[in-house]
Amino acid sequence: MDSCDVVLVEDDDDLRTALVAAIERDGIEVCAVRDGTSAVKAVLSHQPDVVLLDLIIGSKGDDASSVVSRIRSDPRGKGVAIVLVSGVSNLEQHASRLGAEAILPKPFGLRDLYETIRPFCRRLASGSVAPVDRSGIAGSSAPPV
Repeated sequence: MDSCDVVLVEDDDDLRTALVAAIERDGIEVCAVRDGTSAVKAVLSHQPDVVLLDLIIGSKGDDASSVVSRIRSDPRGKGVAIVLVSGVSNLEQHASRLGAEAILPKPFGLRDLYETIRPFCRRLASGSVAPVDRSGIAGSSAPPV
């Protein structure tokens, strides 16, 4: 697989640790953070291919809407794909409202995780970056593994 960078925003320490291990096992570089402020800083400094953003971040004042807004308002964050992650039943509506490129409904399996991330891994060996296709919301249909 070509190089890929992900910023993972998950406030649950155990889940964040497990996801980092799983994503890195697939050869993807991960910067994991636990709150929205750290997420924005990480995205703007690393300029990843993908942000896996937990819809409900536990820290006060950090919600997915404000995180996405702060990322999108900076030129460095405009080409970054946002994948909303949550167990809420209306995740697709949230993703559409926030302008996220995809969703990853909880619970999910590793195959779902990889299949959601891979289409957005657009950094080529030469370092050039292809534009993000924002034509619709992609969801996961595979059952948990």
